[in-house]
Amino acid sequence: MNRWWVYEFMKNRYLETGVIPQRREILAKFSGMETKEISEGMIEFHLAYPRFKEIRDDYEALKKEMGA
Repeated sequence: MNRWWVYEFMKNRYLETGVIPQRREILAKFSGMETKEISEGMIEFHLAYPRFKEIRDDYEALKKEMGA
């Protein structure tokens, strides 16, 4: 496993729920991974976060418009 596993986990969780996983949850999920790799994955996610927030906001607005 490497940082991209962490990145994908965080991205998918955020896009599905609108919630960014807590650091302790990430550390528990990836307990066998080096802390440096985990931190790098978290940094990658946070660098891309504005793009994911825009996607999620657009999705929620569309659901609201459609009455879902």
